[in-house]
Amino acid sequence: MFFATDKNYTQGISFELMLPSIRMNPLNYLFYKPELSVIRYGLIIEHNSFTPNRYNLQEIQYGDRPFASTLTFKSFLIATDTLKASRLTSSLNIGVIGPAAFGDEIQTAIHEVTGSLIPKGWKNQIKNDVVFNYEIGYEKQLLKYRNLFSLQANVNGELGTLLTNASVGFNTVLCPRYASHSYRLSCVRAVRVSHECAGGGVCRRRYARTQLLAPF
Repeated sequence: MFFATDKNYTQGISFELMLPSIRMNPLNYLFYKPELSVIRYGLIIEHNSFTPNRYNLQEIQYGDRPFASTLTFKSFLIATDTLKASRLTSSLNIGVIGPAAFGDEIQTAIHEVTGSLIPKGWKNQIKNDVVFNYEIGYEKQLLKYRNLFSLQANVNGELGTLLTNASVGFNTVLCPRYASHSYRLSCVRAVRVSHECAGGGVCRRRYARTQLLAPF
C-alpha cells in the first residue's frame, strides 16, 4: 500500500499478545489441549484489505477480486509436544467484513499521505457481514540433522463464513535453532471462498482445487 502497488491483497495490520494469563480466556475451552504438551495462549487483532488490480476505477470490475476489508479478533492456542516433535495450533477468528472494517477510510488516508492514486471503487465493496472462522493445524517433524536442517509435514483446515480451506504439505528450516522463517511447499490445497462478487450483492460461492508447487 505504501508503495502504490495495491492489487489483490492490499495491506494487513495485526497486533499480537501472548501471555500466560490469557489461559483464563473462556474461548480457550473450544480448543483441544493435548496432554504432556507445552501450551501457549494468545490474542490477535487484525485488519486486512483487498482490492482489484485497477483500484482507481469507480465501476465494478467483473472477474476480478472485489473491494473488501476485514477487522477480526482472534484467540489462539499453540500446543507443542517436544517428545513427539509435533505442534498443534487452534484458533477462532471473530469479526466483520465490509464497511464496518473501515478499509475505505484507511486506504484512502494512506494514499493521500503518500501521494498515490486515490481508490474510487470502495462504494462497490462487499456489504457488512459476520466473520466467524475456526482453524486447526498439525505439524510433525519428520527429520532433523543436528542444528542444520529439519523437515516437517503439516496439515491445516479452516472452516467458516469468510474462508474454508484445507491443505497438506511440508516445510523445511535451515539452522532451526536460529531461523525465524521456514520454506513451505503445499502438495494439495482445496479452497472455498465465501465471498466472490463485488457491488455489495449476494455473492455466489466458488469452489477451487489447486495443485501448488511453490511456496505460499
